[in-house]
Order: sequence, then C-alpha cells, then structure tokens
Amino acid sequence: MDVTMQSPSRITFTETERQLVRELVAPVINLLDSKKTDATSSHRKQEAWKRLAKEYNASVLTHNKNLDHQLEIDKVELSYQW
Repeated sequence: MDVTMQSPSRITFTETERQLVRELVAPVINLLDSKKTDATSSHRKQEAWKRLAKEYNASVLTHNKNLDHQLEIDKVELSYQW
C-alpha cells in the first residue's frame, strides 16, 4: 500500500487503512466516545488509543514498514481517521 505525505506532519490513509481503524475502534467505541473527563476515564482513553495504535502498526494491512522515512502511526493520527 502506498502512503503519500500531504505535508510533513500529515499522513494520507488509504481506504483500507481507514476501514482497519474503524474495525479496531468498534469494540471500544463507548469508552472513546465517553464525555467523562475525570482522571480514571482519561487514563483509560489514553491506554485504549495506545493499544489501538500498537494494533494498527502491527497490522499487515498498513503501510510498508520497510521504508525508513515513514513513522509509525500514533494515536493522534488514528483519532483523525476515526
């Protein structure tokens, strides 16, 4: 899959990658959509995004991991696609 850079800080996701994000988010949608902002809820959301980013980056459907100039997708980029 070809991932092109729109700008140095933004990564363009393919439709397949967007679908993968939706599939990964589905089981924890209630947690991520929660409006609670207490410390416990915020910590759980942060941990969920970290886990989702790790699962996304481990997927064989994501960008070519052999390219040195590509960074792993982090939780911020994932949240933009969700």
